[in-house]
Amino acid sequence: MRRKAPLIITPVFLSLTLSGCQSTIEAVSTGVGAVGANYFCNKKGYKEYRALCLVGGAFVGNLLGKKLAKYLSEEDQVSMAKTTQKSLEQGTTHSWENPENNTKGSTKVLSSSVQSKPQTVKVLKKRVEQVPPLEMIGEIYQATKNGNVRGGPSTDYQTVKQINVNQMVEVIGKVKGKSWYMISEGGVGSGFVFHSLIKKAPEGSFIEDTTEFNDSDVEETQVAAQSVCRKIEQSITLADGTVHSEQMEACQGPNGWQAKV
Repeated sequence: MRRKAPLIITPVFLSLTLSGCQSTIEAVSTGVGAVGANYFCNKKGYKEYRALCLVGGAFVGNLLGKKLAKYLSEEDQVSMAKTTQKSLEQGTTHSWENPENNTKGSTKVLSSSVQSKPQTVKVLKKRVEQVPPLEMIGEIYQATKNGNVRGGPSTDYQTVKQINVNQMVEVIGKVKGKSWYMISEGGVGSGFVFHSLIKKAPEGSFIEDTTEFNDSDVEETQVAAQSVCRKIEQSITLADGTVHSEQMEACQGPNGWQAKV
């Protein structure tokens, strides 16, 4: 059996013909991060919803409260999700405004914490020899030069693949206490690269990834993980002056920022 990139989508999404802002946002799962979104948004038949699928690698539905979504156009949903992503990543307040419909919004961080708990990570058995404790990132990075992908976080491990300059790669996390990053293909951990080989990709980058693996090649492993978690307040002001707000919590995971539900 072939394994595609991991994807968590509610059954209603698969059978629903998307129409209107509210049905669109309520249809997407809140459990899908960067990797799942990358795969979903490249599936044939769904590319027309790319703007709603991808915001820095995350589903809009993962970063926008459903109560607020019903008041916003699809364009404004994306704007709110982008500012939420920035607030989560940077820990600061961000805002947006749409002069065409006189709607504006903002996101601010109410609290931040660091949580340490085991997380499940899928890896390629034949490539990954060791999965050490990780500081979760779940973002897309870009290769700064050609380099080796190793089976573990040092040059003592065998080379399992190569990355090429400017190539986009999915980063699961940074090895705790070391200058190595664990990367993935289609949501499955595939090896480690030294920090000087990659940098954070430009905003809005995504990977057209349709990677498939046999089930027999993949295993799940428990990783000692450290994640940043934040509580965010999202606020919008509509053209008539009414204000609506909603709070959400999210933590870093192997596939990106994951909203708590």
